[in-house]
Amino acid sequence: MTLDTDQTVTGYKQFMQSIQADQFIKTNGTTNQLLLANGGIADVGDFLPKHYPHAMEQMIIEPDSDIRNQGLRIMKNKANWDSFVLTGCNNDPTNTDGVWKMGSTSSQFRIQKQEDQAYDYKGLIIDF
Repeated sequence: MTLDTDQTVTGYKQFMQSIQADQFIKTNGTTNQLLLANGGIADVGDFLPKHYPHAMEQMIIEPDSDIRNQGLRIMKNKANWDSFVLTGCNNDPTNTDGVWKMGSTSSQFRIQKQEDQAYDYKGLIIDF
C-alpha cells in the first residue's frame, strides 16, 4: 500500500496499526446499511427507536426470546402531557394483553392494566 494514491484491495490485507479514513464504502451497499466490524451489514433501522405515529410518540424497547425481557415502552402524549412507562410490552403497540402502565396525567398518578381504557377507574389511581 502506498500513500496518496487511489487503491482497491481485492484480497486479504492485514494492518498492524489503526486505519484512518474519511470513509469506508461497502460495494453494493445502500444508504440504510451499516458496515459492521466483522464485515457484515445491518439495517440502520435495527438500531433506532421505533416511533408509531398513532401511539402518542412512543419509544419501544422490544422483547426478545428471553422470558425475563418482555419489553418496555416509554410514552408521552404531546396533546395533554400525559406520560407513562409500560411494562410487559411486545413489538405490536396495539396488542395490550398483559401490559401494565405507570405514570401521570395532568391530575392523577395511575398504575393500571393497559387494556383498561385511560379513563376507567381500575387499578391504583391517586388524585393530585
